[in-house]
Amino acid sequence: TDGSAAVDSTACSCVAGFFGTYDGGGCGTCEANHFCEGGATQTACPDFSTSSASSEAIGDCACIGGYKRVDNACEPCGEDTWCAAGVEHQCPTDSSSEALSNEAGDCVCDAAFVGPNGGTCAACPANSYCTGGAAATSCGTHATSALGSDQASDCDCVSGYYGSSGACTVCPDNTDASAGSTLVGECTCVAGFTAAGD
Repeated sequence: TDGSAAVDSTACSCVAGFFGTYDGGGCGTCEANHFCEGGATQTACPDFSTSSASSEAIGDCACIGGYKRVDNACEPCGEDTWCAAGVEHQCPTDSSSEALSNEAGDCVCDAAFVGPNGGTCAACPANSYCTGGAAATSCGTHATSALGSDQASDCDCVSGYYGSSGACTVCPDNTDASAGSTLVGECTCVAGFTAAGD
């Protein structure tokens, strides 16, 4: 012999990002959705998380959308929040979202408010109503509503008209009605006129 020491291949181990037993065949690349800290085995990422090939540590496992990282686990994102890249974000004031939401646009303005999904929500404008979301619905030409109305029934007819939910009809000739009248019988004769048969 030449006097050099023999190398025991079993003393070699795979570096992080690879796994296997060194038996002359080399080390395999850590598979996607796993992590390899070095050595013979690879470890699956926690539930609801993913990783790219060659990942070296559990920190390389990223929570999927709709889940937040808590220690080394991924937990569901709660209502009125959204989660991306393992981080939980609160919906803007006066908006809400379903559980497992994964983007700001999942936050929708509550009833009586209006604004872009994921954005600032303002009180529903007067003379309209807002059932929630990005659009306000007008009460119509002959109806009004208060600021922050949330349903069609909040739209009251103006004086001289009767009806409900913004569907308003003008009173008959020579009659008038106070604002908020709902029935034609609330239209009464104006001064100088009497009802037929009186």
